[in-house]
Amino acid sequence: MLKLQSILCCLVMASAFAAEESICLPSPDFSKCCFKGYRQAAFADRASGVNLKSEIIGGKLLIQNYGHGMHGHSITWGSAEMVASYISVENKRPVAIIGAGVNGLSVANILLDRGYPVTIYASCYPPNTASNISPYLWEPAKAPRDDQKDLYKKLNELSYLHFRDLTASASPEYRGVTMIPVYTFGASDAIKAEHKDVKDVSVTFCSGRSYKGFQWCTIAIDTDLYVCDLFRKAQEKGAYFVPRTIKNKGDLLSLKETIIVNCSGVGAKEVSGDTTVIPVCTKFMTFEPQPSIEYAAEVFEGDNRLFFYVPGSYRLSLGVITSKGDKACDADEVKGHKLVKNAQDFFAFP
Repeated sequence: MLKLQSILCCLVMASAFAAEESICLPSPDFSKCCFKGYRQAAFADRASGVNLKSEIIGGKLLIQNYGHGMHGHSITWGSAEMVASYISVENKRPVAIIGAGVNGLSVANILLDRGYPVTIYASCYPPNTASNISPYLWEPAKAPRDDQKDLYKKLNELSYLHFRDLTASASPEYRGVTMIPVYTFGASDAIKAEHKDVKDVSVTFCSGRSYKGFQWCTIAIDTDLYVCDLFRKAQEKGAYFVPRTIKNKGDLLSLKETIIVNCSGVGAKEVSGDTTVIPVCTKFMTFEPQPSIEYAAEVFEGDNRLFFYVPGSYRLSLGVITSKGDKACDADEVKGHKLVKNAQDFFAFP
């Protein structure tokens, strides 16, 4: 029914924008009857950026891989490749990985592909990790400091190549990675300049609302599918999984493996004694899946993003509320209601 509405919408409105390209899109349904609930996840952020250092402690090689903030998916494969480069290819010693989120599982799959025995220690596994919760549109992660620009450029490029190959494959190793159009409305010229190959468009939604904006394309990661496939593939390749909470560096160094990769995310504050780790919580409102929504959209007020939505196999996600600190993931229903109200007003019948 929605697709039929979309076609009718295009026929009715095409003449209104004859001078420029016009696009008609189905409107998402953010009504109460479609509301599924809140989803939230905490990520480890560091003012100094991602920690990818390695050191020898007590005869063990300890490699850090945390502090990605909300850009974990953007640079996950680049980080994993760098971690793998620290490990000798001549001696395929067993490797312990702490954490079963996207960073830990990406490292695990690369090392398993190269013949290393891998054991993953974690307190929770997909689909119950932070990496499963947040829908993701790939954008380059920004270096927090000028002296890290080359590092982040490399991490972004390596990760993008991995994801691009997944989108190009007829039978990808990991599902849930696709190219998707994104429509941006109300953004400043500075925001627009951050994107490549943009196209100015006039969009009419089937609610009757029309807006001018621009279109760009990027890689969408349906984390419900993608992270679970990372987990499943690691199982198939022979990884061992040990349910265990690593609380501190003593627990870390007590592991039997002599190569340890710390991908503990927010837990790195205690595991590595890193007081610079700051939890960043992202909160999404989720709605019933809507198959007709085959695009993502974001609405700005200048440089301030009011909301965005991303389709997924199991839900349509509306976000995002972001907060920092140890109490970052405390419930905030007022902001949640405001987020939904902004979206409903945007699509309201004129």
